[in-house]
Amino acid sequence: MPRNFKETVTDLGLTYRSGKQAISEKNKSRITAKDTKNLGGSVDLDNDLLERYPQDNRWDYVVAYNSKDKTSLYFIEIHSACGDSKATEIVAKKCWLDRWLATEGHSLISFASNIKIVFYWVTTDKTPPLGSKAHKIMAQKGILGPKPRLEIKEL
Repeated sequence: MPRNFKETVTDLGLTYRSGKQAISEKNKSRITAKDTKNLGGSVDLDNDLLERYPQDNRWDYVVAYNSKDKTSLYFIEIHSACGDSKATEIVAKKCWLDRWLATEGHSLISFASNIKIVFYWVTTDKTPPLGSKAHKIMAQKGILGPKPRLEIKEL
């Protein structure tokens, strides 16, 4: 059984990248880390799972952050927030991710005994105001955001 993030994603047939290298160049500046040496790697889920799920609304990335006694997994969707339908698109992607994590990708959230998980929507444009319909929908679905930036740290 895999014991860490890198072994787990490799066993799942995903491409492990160190740090936040899996995040596209145009979006890397949107994601920072409190301590970059604690970044445990990243995976471009959308690209890696395209052939297996070509018609599905796939989630974008997962980034691991390691601390003394736990691993924090940040599932990150980087997506426009313009228009009322965008929140619906993010919910569809989260539903897909939930199904994938419950089946084929289950080992990603269970490879260690102390894993903390967060789902995060990072916007590529104007962020809806707090209290907006998008924020309310995200809260109902367990997704943080939408926000223009994300700092990865211990959860």
